[in-house]
Amino acid sequence: MLSVPSGYVSYLWTPSGQTTNSIVVSAPGAYSVSVSDGSCTGSSTVSVTENALPSVSISPALPSAVCKGNSVSLHASGDSSAYSWSPSSGLNVYSGATVIATPNSTTNYIVTATDTNGCTNSASVTVQIFQLPIVVITPPVSVVCAGNSATLNATGAVNYSWSPSTYLNSTSGPTVISTTPSANISYTVTGTDANNCINTATANVVVTPLLQSPAVISPLELCQNSVSTPLTATPNPGTATCYGIQVQREERGV
Repeated sequence: MLSVPSGYVSYLWTPSGQTTNSIVVSAPGAYSVSVSDGSCTGSSTVSVTENALPSVSISPALPSAVCKGNSVSLHASGDSSAYSWSPSSGLNVYSGATVIATPNSTTNYIVTATDTNGCTNSASVTVQIFQLPIVVITPPVSVVCAGNSATLNATGAVNYSWSPSTYLNSTSGPTVISTTPSANISYTVTGTDANNCINTATANVVVTPLLQSPAVISPLELCQNSVSTPLTATPNPGTATCYGIQVQREERGV
């Protein structure tokens, strides 16, 4: 805006031809104003120059893709001394050349650069967020008798890595076998999807000891030429699922 003191009788600006005491200019060049108080006239000329907008860019320049929960560093550069970022969600700071972005969802970030002349310019970059794979182990708890094995199957990802390796027939792939574990053990599978995002799941293998003689079939007496009699095994109170059976039988003839 160009202006001269108010209170004169007339004003004339060139080259615009406006007749107010102030005008708004949008292009560089020389501007003159003639004023009159009714008796005398005077004029003045001013040169308007145009400052270039500051240069500004963001690296990485291409859209950045990260897995949810991870961060990406965004750096603004150019011929400015001040930078401000928006939106503020997911940013560790909102001003300065470098910020760390950890958004919960895909977000377009804009940086505004301001130079010493007060001119501003902006640049933007999109941070794309990939959701983590949902990794599941089936079954989550396996109860096996001592000497038996448990099969664990993972789903939800592309590649799988299992740990610890104790008792396992393999430490990779969706399906592994815990071969005759001798003690309770917890396994963790790390699943990686097509975007290289990872997530984990855990399953437990519970080993039940094998008891020698928790159940006994009571002796029965059979008479000669009698009909067959069913035998019933009754577990001892408090015994585990896995057990051996001891059979006792007596035969008596008549």
